[in-house]
Amino acid sequence: MKSAAGHAKKIAQDEETIRQRLTELAAEHSQAALARATGLSNNRIHYYLRGKRIPASVCSALVRELGVNPAWLIGGEGAPYLADVETDEAVTATGLLALVERLNALSRMRLGALAGKDNTKIFRQLNDSLTLFRELKESLSAKARPVLSRLLDEFEDNMINDRLRAAQGLCKSIEQVLELCNDDELTHRYERSLARLEYRLARMDRATAMYQRVFARSFLKDGALTEDDVRLASQFVTALHSARRNRDARRLANVVLALCEGESKNEYHHRILFQKGYFNVDLGNIAQADQCMRPAFAALNLESRRGAIAPIILVDVLMGIISLQEGVDRLMSFLRKAADRGTANLIVPLLLPAIAFENQSALKKLTGALPPAANLDHALGDLPFSHANIMISTPLNTEAVTRHLKRDSVRAYAESDDVQKVFLHHVLACQLHRLAGSHRQAVEELQTSEKVFQDSPERDQHRITVVMLHCRNTQMLLLKQKRRPQHASLLDHAQKYLEELYQSGYACLKPWVGTAASTQT
Repeated sequence: MKSAAGHAKKIAQDEETIRQRLTELAAEHSQAALARATGLSNNRIHYYLRGKRIPASVCSALVRELGVNPAWLIGGEGAPYLADVETDEAVTATGLLALVERLNALSRMRLGALAGKDNTKIFRQLNDSLTLFRELKESLSAKARPVLSRLLDEFEDNMINDRLRAAQGLCKSIEQVLELCNDDELTHRYERSLARLEYRLARMDRATAMYQRVFARSFLKDGALTEDDVRLASQFVTALHSARRNRDARRLANVVLALCEGESKNEYHHRILFQKGYFNVDLGNIAQADQCMRPAFAALNLESRRGAIAPIILVDVLMGIISLQEGVDRLMSFLRKAADRGTANLIVPLLLPAIAFENQSALKKLTGALPPAANLDHALGDLPFSHANIMISTPLNTEAVTRHLKRDSVRAYAESDDVQKVFLHHVLACQLHRLAGSHRQAVEELQTSEKVFQDSPERDQHRITVVMLHCRNTQMLLLKQKRRPQHASLLDHAQKYLEELYQSGYACLKPWVGTAASTQT
């Protein structure tokens, strides 16, 4: 309790320090100028000056718009403005200039004269300048270190409490202070948190690049991987999977699990084992997925199980252990017990098979579980939800489908650079045209879907439930039609694919195969 009270007292002191700096800035620039710089009202600035808690985004805006020195604003160190830092640190500039002059003198010496007694003075001066330079760097670093630590505390607190915009606003300040602070531990801490932020913002290319750089350091040290290393690897695997770089995600998972062989297993090891199993679902290896996911799920803590509940229910549905309706009811029961409404990442795994099997009851329950202001930050975005909503709320006719497909947010999927989103768009468009009775448009979308699928670089680039729907579209459109030569191979391929999946353990496909391919769901 004492440490908690002391921490609270320290936070209050830091707040008051920043408020004093803000008062100085208001005296120099006026409250109106601060309001313009931060994008806030005059009243809001007045409240901050009178004692209201000052958010980090305000500090970041002052650094960005007015050039305020973050070290001065937060810790009272250095000059008030970044432009004055060079003047304030004249000793540093003098020291660096002296070092350059010594190096220039050395470069003018002839190579053969380096050992001469006459040049001893130059070497001594050079050595003195290098020593001074190192001392100056360490002095700057020592001053910047506590400021950087406090900024990182604020950054991580914003991440924990889902204040992603506030965390973004701190990045520039942190990176400026990092230039002055030679501390590998704090640099590594920031890069880890930044990678997580990029993932939370669904900027998967930037997230995976950052994770790759940070994780590489885990292999540059002696000894076994630590728990923090394995946790970072788990996040990296998740980011790669979200970016649909499934081959890389599988390789990384296998490497980390191999390195942990014989070591005591921790929470993050079980997460990676679970993820490895989940990858096999989209590869068509449902039995292997079950062998990894079920024991890993049993070993996860309650918080981790929350994120893993939908995938494990999906496996039960795909294997025919429970029906889709039973799976949806189980997820809804879990959400009620957790006193939490569903998030996109929890709902999408079951929403896609509900769309594929055109189960109206399941669709209504799943879309109803999504909060109105939900952050659809998962890889597939909002298209599955808007598609499900039109399936359950609009009489499907050609006009309604055309109007839906012309929406900018829907059309963006067809124009995306992400092959997964392009395939999803055309498969869902084909389904809507088919259900609306627009046969010609449905067949056109089917052919486009097939071309995207065949051109995809990896077999598991797409969710297997979306591929199942693509095959179902093929059955429903071509099975009872006169077989044109160009359609015959497409239908045969779809039938064979569904049969192979069924035989390998995807028992949910029973209504679609065999005597088959009955047109009844």
